[in-house]
Amino acid sequence: MRNDGTVTTQVVNSVWVAEPRLAALHRTFDGGTKVLSIRSFLSTNAVRSTNSLDGIDDCSSNNDTICAVRSIHVPELFAAMGAHYFVRDVEHEFDAAASRDKDYIVIEGAVHGFTPCTRCEKTPGQYANSEKNFFDYVAAWISKRY
Repeated sequence: MRNDGTVTTQVVNSVWVAEPRLAALHRTFDGGTKVLSIRSFLSTNAVRSTNSLDGIDDCSSNNDTICAVRSIHVPELFAAMGAHYFVRDVEHEFDAAASRDKDYIVIEGAVHGFTPCTRCEKTPGQYANSEKNFFDYVAAWISKRY
């Protein structure tokens, strides 16, 4: 979904730009380090695989969205934020979803919390409508089904 509210069908390119200051945060206890036992790591963070491209056993963890959506049969809306790095993850979830009524949308210029990525803008206000567009789309999607 473009900033002007129009919806197009196209290959999605994330507009995410590197944020070097996150490197320091990722080295902190709160922002990066996880204190886990072997058991807690293996049950919630580890996923069995033979390779990282197509040999992933999604259901080998009890914390895997791709495994979970395979058993959901109600309408599902998958929304990716176009200024975040989970665009492909959400696409994988959509592809794996069992629901016959499913939709996939990418909100142009939105970060993980739906707000506009001002760092990503080439012109001021380029992604200013990301929150409105997201919530308007969700409201229309829900209204159509419920």
